[in-house]
Amino acid sequence: MVAALAAADLLAILAELQAMAVRTDCLAWISGCEMLPRGRLADLVRRGAQTGAAVLLTTASATAAAALADDVGVIVTRGRADPALEQRLAELADPAVRPAAAASGTGRAGGDPFRQEGGNWAAAKSAAGQGTEALALLVRGPGARYLPSCQAIPAAARRGAERSGRGAAGPGGGRPA
Repeated sequence: MVAALAAADLLAILAELQAMAVRTDCLAWISGCEMLPRGRLADLVRRGAQTGAAVLLTTASATAAAALADDVGVIVTRGRADPALEQRLAELADPAVRPAAAASGTGRAGGDPFRQEGGNWAAAKSAAGQGTEALALLVRGPGARYLPSCQAIPAAARRGAERSGRGAAGPGGGRPA
């Protein structure tokens, strides 16, 4: 109940800012988002994009993640993906590709396998086989791409690298493994 009220308040504030033509610079992080209605979460993501607010939705529920996948711009999975979520990621990676195309091995030779026919499906399906700590990112919209087997760089390790003169991970903090 409290979460629903907080989400409604946030949505109202973002609507007021948009009505005043004011851009914001903030992050709204909703952990355990499966407790809120999908429509409310989709409205928050949309309104956030319109006002400059980043809306981060996190869940341990593969069902909730798969349901929200259509409404968000970046999807991150950690560890082995649930089969239903894996299937949803593959569909989002390339809606025109069917499992048969990926399984048949068709596609252009060479280059980025994600750009090959059936490659998007195969790449997104790889989320099921990644290590328990690996991250996979599916970026949608302009510049869409799939980044499998990424690793998080802990802040403490980053600070240590800066002190040792090895440099930092750079903007974004993570690198593909």
